[in-house]
Amino acid sequence: MRYAWRDPQLDDGVLRGDFWLGPGKGGAPDHINPLFAEHCMVISGTADFRLGNRRWRAVVGEQVVLPSGVPHNFRNAGADELQVYVEGHPVEGHPSSEYREFLDAVFDHGGPTTSRGLPLNPLRMAVIQARYPDAIYLASVPKPLQRGLTKLLAPLGRMLGYRP
Repeated sequence: MRYAWRDPQLDDGVLRGDFWLGPGKGGAPDHINPLFAEHCMVISGTADFRLGNRRWRAVVGEQVVLPSGVPHNFRNAGADELQVYVEGHPVEGHPSSEYREFLDAVFDHGGPTTSRGLPLNPLRMAVIQARYPDAIYLASVPKPLQRGLTKLLAPLGRMLGYRP
């Protein structure tokens, strides 16, 4: 997965970016954004979206809203590259700049990654999660367990030189 920010953050606080996924590739694993709703539009290709237990396919021009607090993801369902334009709408009182910093830390770190572009090293991810504790949660792991693992692993990661 690759991404690019569209506009610098405007006065409206909305974070705007484009995400590209190769054929058959998924974006982030099922996750929850507690502080952001994502408004998505398929620019090219075909996407499979998941929101809670609902799954559906979206094509060029279709728009999808992924509200905060609900497990979701999307993946490329076609044979061509998928481009999705995403607007991140923060929950009132939470700056979008923090979510942008989180995404940059996750995807622009330069180290080895999973097939989805996430840091392969769990110590690195723990350091990032400790810096941005409310940015995102995996839907498949209970939140208290994620917080506990982060508290356990992040100090070790920092001691070994990992930074967000």
